[in-house]
Amino acid sequence: MSIQNEQQYREIVKSIASKIVTITIKKGLDNFTHDEGTIDTQTMLDFMNDNDIIHDVVNSSEYIHCTDYDLDILKYSDNDDAILRELGSDFLNSCDSFVDIAGRFAHWALYTDVRNELYENIETYAVTIISQSQKD
Repeated sequence: MSIQNEQQYREIVKSIASKIVTITIKKGLDNFTHDEGTIDTQTMLDFMNDNDIIHDVVNSSEYIHCTDYDLDILKYSDNDDAILRELGSDFLNSCDSFVDIAGRFAHWALYTDVRNELYENIETYAVTIISQSQKD
């Protein structure tokens, strides 16, 4: 198991982002839409953060649970140092092995890539998912 290239990694990030928006809409669609049909994307992002939806979905992804992906995530992520920016280097004191360190770096890298994808493209995801749900 591995991620073959950056394009595949970007598709994984987009897939996780789409899943997060789908879950968020199911949990609180009434909170994000206005009478005229527009979507309040900032409220949606706040809801995701307040309810740890991004964190929970990234944590439950196969790419976090399988250490085979760790080095691939770090290879293709633009945020391979995200854990250092968020936590500093003190977290290293609680690591037992290289695999543990790589896993933590990969988790934060994927989490940050997904979060950035959501912040940059939330409206596109929301409109697409709401449109699809109205067709079903």
